[in-house]
Amino acid sequence: MTRRKNDEPDVGQVPLFEMESEGSLPPTLRKRFLVPPFSVLDARQGYWQARKRAWIRLGIQSELGRGENLIGRSDQTRDINHYSREPRLLEDEVEAEEFSANGGGLTYGDGPQITEKGLNYYRNQAKEAKYQANGHAGSSGALHNRIGEAYGRKDQTGTSIFDPVLCEVACRWFTNAGARILDPFAGGSVRGIVAAKLGRSYIGVDLSPYQVEANRQQAQRICKGDPYRPVWRVGDSNDLDKICEDDDPVDFVFTCPPYYDLEIYSKDPRDISNAGTYDDFANTYSSIIYQACKHLKDNRFAAIVIGDIRDKQGMYRTFFQDTIAAFAHAGLKLYNTAVLVTVTGSLPVRVSKPFVVGRKLGRTHQYVLQFVKGDPKKATLHEL
Repeated sequence: MTRRKNDEPDVGQVPLFEMESEGSLPPTLRKRFLVPPFSVLDARQGYWQARKRAWIRLGIQSELGRGENLIGRSDQTRDINHYSREPRLLEDEVEAEEFSANGGGLTYGDGPQITEKGLNYYRNQAKEAKYQANGHAGSSGALHNRIGEAYGRKDQTGTSIFDPVLCEVACRWFTNAGARILDPFAGGSVRGIVAAKLGRSYIGVDLSPYQVEANRQQAQRICKGDPYRPVWRVGDSNDLDKICEDDDPVDFVFTCPPYYDLEIYSKDPRDISNAGTYDDFANTYSSIIYQACKHLKDNRFAAIVIGDIRDKQGMYRTFFQDTIAAFAHAGLKLYNTAVLVTVTGSLPVRVSKPFVVGRKLGRTHQYVLQFVKGDPKKATLHEL
């Protein structure tokens, strides 16, 4: 079995299910399914993180084309730990006393210590970045990269990035090789590239031509020579019927939607992250899900990765329930629910203030919801 010098699996070289078992995880389940098929998917495990790094080494840069510092435009982002959204701006999040109580610094994973002096430096840089973002030269993305390097985490811009291992799991568990996948909220490049590398045909729709072009350039480089090349189309997913009217039906709907105003992607009025109210957002969101599922063959699965959204008063909205209702309206039934447990990152630092002030718990998970259109036994077409 081929191994890299650092003993991490290489996606392009190590066959699936040949990675060594680790810890108390059942090795037979790991070998058969890549990740144990439990309702808790633990992305903190060493084998998961090694697999994730192997995917990223292919050259995936999902943040390209998405602008810089999409998070931070809503106070809610300070309380929600959406996976791979670290590091965040530290300004006003951590009191210096917390650092003093820990010997003048804290260690994050394998990264260096962040001292009180260092914290103040990044606070000042954050203020400068915000000043620059309001009409002056410069950008806050560089600040996020500097903080990321201090945390021992590179290539982070403060923009949410989809986990490639989760994408690999979804593709392998719920589709055959050669399956057609539709993603109505295409966003970054991860889902398309991973699907293509696994021998699936992927179609993603995104409103931003800049995002689509960035995705295409990555795929041209990474998927060169692969039998399938991911396809991204520029367009409003609320017009999905027109965009995909000449396409064959798909075998899998797989996506991760915008979270209303949690991340603001553009000023385009068609962008549902710009919806005037949450009800407006939910109605358009439901319409897009309905259209995507119309293109799904009978006896097939759909999956979506979501989190919760707080309103300005800190109360959770009904996004979880609204998602289930949207798929039900499209004729699909909820079949599996799973929790994706994510790396805590800077959460131990950020959680104190919101918990003391309002008893808000630090979120370290997301939901993976799976739906079925028709008969789940007939939808299970392949052996693992």
